[in-house]
Amino acid sequence: MSAEQERGEAESFWEQLYIGRAPPTELRASPMLMAFATALPAGTALDLGCARGDDALWLAGRGWAVTAVDVAPSALAVASQRARDAGVSIDFAFPRAAVLAQAAAAVRMGGHLLIVEHASHPPWSWESAGAVFPPPHELLEAMAIETSAWTQLFVGRREREARGPGRQVAVVADNVAFLSRT
Repeated sequence: MSAEQERGEAESFWEQLYIGRAPPTELRASPMLMAFATALPAGTALDLGCARGDDALWLAGRGWAVTAVDVAPSALAVASQRARDAGVSIDFAFPRAAVLAQAAAAVRMGGHLLIVEHASHPPWSWESAGAVFPPPHELLEAMAIETSAWTQLFVGRREREARGPGRQVAVVADNVAFLSRT
């Protein structure tokens, strides 16, 4: 399968997941984002894979200038409406593929890059057999992160509690890369 076919398959998967779903009624920002970003002064943030905007809304509500990206147009539409309803400004302009190639370069000296990706499926999810969750160092390599320009504050796997649609609770894992531009 070509990279373009994989990209189209991913876009289709995420669009089917979000299309027609009711918008969230409460803000549920990532516990990893809150753990790492709460102590930081407001700055510029790039939310790759923003889904329906919880993390972007949390950051914008704390004064951050946020750009949010997702491959699912219906998720972006919901995120955009939620931002308008919350009275915050979020830029939803970048196509995801272009942003992934430029994300690290967009971080200024003294800025931070936080990437949180799934590292496991919760038991109630769409879990697919053979799903691969590459470790965060592989993502950094793919983004051609120049190691001498960054301090790795945390690169690894973290577990957290997740709540399902029926309020079930499970421990899931996230791959996290938290870096500072030096």
